[in-house]
Amino acid sequence: MTPPPSAAALRVLKLKNVGWGMVDRSAAACINLTQGCLEVLQLTGCYRLNDLALTGLLSANKDALLCLDLSCNSRIGATALKCIRSLSNLQELTLDNCTHLADDAL
Repeated sequence: MTPPPSAAALRVLKLKNVGWGMVDRSAAACINLTQGCLEVLQLTGCYRLNDLALTGLLSANKDALLCLDLSCNSRIGATALKCIRSLSNLQELTLDNCTHLADDAL
């Protein structure tokens, strides 16, 4: 039996259609698992994910993150976009169906 990979090895996290299950506590747990190593983050359909929880997760992985998909998240706003702009190595960003984003925030 192979031991599970260490948290430091976690480079890809995909949480699709979590719905109402992605709360601030869930985001904090993800920060503990991925601190500084996450390259691909896909949080789609996480309806309770808000700017505060998201910015904490993004900030913890700001130097490693290459690909970010936040599609179908209705509570993502200008504060999260400001944090996304600080992700210096980000190569791919998907924000499909993020209905709370205003044109002027982009």
